[in-house]
Amino acid sequence: MESKGIGVKNEGYYAVASFLAIIITLVVHYFFLSGYEMHSSIHVSIGLVIFLVLSGFFSFILSKLW
Repeated sequence: MESKGIGVKNEGYYAVASFLAIIITLVVHYFFLSGYEMHSSIHVSIGLVIFLVLSGFFSFILSKLW
């Protein structure tokens, strides 16, 4: 088993938060945004904003629980 050193915190919750954000972003985009006729860059921008907000939210919540 590898030693992490003194004062190094296990921050594996970033990966879990990103995974949850990706799944929810894909579901929201597929069910709610795919029917709208928008330019593809707008779809990407909206998806990126949704992902960033969700990953920040999940990172905050999981950092308290981890």
